[in-house]
Amino acid sequence: MSADRLGEHRTLFVGGLATAGIVLVAAVAPLPVFVPLLVLAGATGASSTPAGGRLVLLAFPKNRRGTALGIRQTGIPVAGLVAAATLPWIAHLSSWRWALAAAACVTALTAVPLLLLRGTPPPPQPEKPLPHVGRNRNLLMLTVWGCLIVTGQYALVAFLALDLNQGAGLTLAEGSILLAVANAAGIIGRVLWGLVSDHHRGGSRKIYLLTINLVALIGSLLMFAVPRTAPIALIGVIVAIAGLALIGYQGLWITMIAEVAGPERVGAATGFAMPLSAPLVNAM
Repeated sequence: MSADRLGEHRTLFVGGLATAGIVLVAAVAPLPVFVPLLVLAGATGASSTPAGGRLVLLAFPKNRRGTALGIRQTGIPVAGLVAAATLPWIAHLSSWRWALAAAACVTALTAVPLLLLRGTPPPPQPEKPLPHVGRNRNLLMLTVWGCLIVTGQYALVAFLALDLNQGAGLTLAEGSILLAVANAAGIIGRVLWGLVSDHHRGGSRKIYLLTINLVALIGSLLMFAVPRTAPIALIGVIVAIAGLALIGYQGLWITMIAEVAGPERVGAATGFAMPLSAPLVNAM
């Protein structure tokens, strides 16, 4: 709601700096207050999704929103890959507190470019109060859909490497490489689904959401049916198919949420839908 009332630039800047500051305090805080500080940091960091979604929605025409929001959503898995590659290394050389402090500094630096952008004034408030986003049937259906498909993303990201290690006899390193393949396919999917939906002549994105369902089902069934002795290259192809849908769905999903809510309520709508589905993935 802050993005809808205060403007997306202010929300992104304040939310980013607040998150960085809280994480930096958590890095030096005693353990009894460590968890509450991280919970608070999660609350402030959550501002980036509704504010960023509103910013992209207003900056691009409808036939380019899917691609733009898809590119924006790649920041999540890309940041995860970068964090996984660097923060454990920092923790190994020094301590986990220094790794946390490094993450806080990076967060603060990402907020600095917002100072160079021309801020937009807060959107005008409607004369009559708008109905609660929870009364929007299409938004409710998209939220339920997101809650269902995110369970597949959770299962893929959390258990793929362990299952391949214990069930197929692959090393943890090989399983991690295949997990990286799934994430890479998800990054491609977040852009691809938005791109093809932007060029759909009928203007409806729903068909591509249904296509994601089908691809996710095919990928899941193939992972279940493939023999444990299958070549690692074949497993990699199947994992990529699953990642294309189970990780790559978010760009198109966020685009549809923004469009059914409209520019006046995109922040509130995204804030309504994301907390119901995101905790499953963020809890990993």
